[in-house]
Amino acid sequence: MNFSLNEEQQAVRDLAIQIMTEQAPAERLKEIEKSGDPLGPFDAPLWAALADAGLLGIALGEDVGGAGLDFVALVQVIEAVAATRPLLGICLGMQALLSRSEENGGTDAIGLIPGQVVRFTPGLANAAGEALKIPHMGWNRVHPVRPHALFEGIPDGSWFYFVHSFYAQPESAEDIGATTDYPSAFASAIIHGRVAAVQFHPEKSQEAGLRLLQNFLSWTPLV
Repeated sequence: MNFSLNEEQQAVRDLAIQIMTEQAPAERLKEIEKSGDPLGPFDAPLWAALADAGLLGIALGEDVGGAGLDFVALVQVIEAVAATRPLLGICLGMQALLSRSEENGGTDAIGLIPGQVVRFTPGLANAAGEALKIPHMGWNRVHPVRPHALFEGIPDGSWFYFVHSFYAQPESAEDIGATTDYPSAFASAIIHGRVAAVQFHPEKSQEAGLRLLQNFLSWTPLV
């Protein structure tokens, strides 16, 4: 399949090629540029450069979702990254790391974390009998289930921002890093080896969110 790049995506891709100029032979760069696929053939240095620059999501853009992850071999990129360095999935990025999701009638996911993604059941209510809306949107408390570097310096019950209609159910309870009540407890953070994932948005969660991101950057997994 061929997909056109918007101006922002093309600029990001050009930047990635500049980043890898000293890492790949000129012949390989020419091969990428001559490819009929505007995103280029799967090239590990190119996509690694995008990931290291924090630009992978911008480069892929929303159009990639309709083509499936295999379209740009994004699964292979994520697997390669997770095999060598810490990886953090946020919101949908968390859900994509599990094995399968109920969304869209059932969808296979990347499978780095054994488990499934399920939808909140309609008709939820809190202890006072008040209806809870789906999607779960707004601030809610996060409760780490055990000490971990990801939550260092973040008090139990800190507020984080959520926007989601589906939630993760990891196969192993040992993979649950934190829970949140809506109204029953669900896994709002998962830690599986060097892979971490959170259902909330740390980038929208003020001081606690910034601390979590700082913790992730300094996290050195033992595996």
